[in-house]
Amino acid sequence: MNRIIVIVLATLFVHCGKQDLQTGDAFKQGDAIEISGTLVDTRCFAENTNNIGNDHDRSEGHIQACGTACARLGFPVAVVTGGLKDGKVWVLLTNPQAMADYIAAPVRVSGTVGDNGIVIPERVELKTTSGWTIIL
Repeated sequence: MNRIIVIVLATLFVHCGKQDLQTGDAFKQGDAIEISGTLVDTRCFAENTNNIGNDHDRSEGHIQACGTACARLGFPVAVVTGGLKDGKVWVLLTNPQAMADYIAAPVRVSGTVGDNGIVIPERVELKTTSGWTIIL
């Protein structure tokens, strides 16, 4: 059931989000891909692209650890590559709860390109002071 919810939410984000997905024409469904960027929760990022950290400004006010809370609730996570102005957004088709503690962190994802800006991750790594650590 959680997998179905993640797929539905990811699809809604891709088609209805305020952030235009710019994944480029160089990638086709099924292609292998490696991306690096910032891990974000899609719920708050779609509402306000300044919500790239873990603390978010929402209509209810400033909410600390909002990104972590959204991921724990099951909202999909994504990787923003190349910065906010010229960046690309890749939604990760995985259990967002497993990624909740890493919102706003630099990550590297290896996987397969899905449809319309989705990546099916085979490996997700967290950038630490001592290098890359596998988290998924």
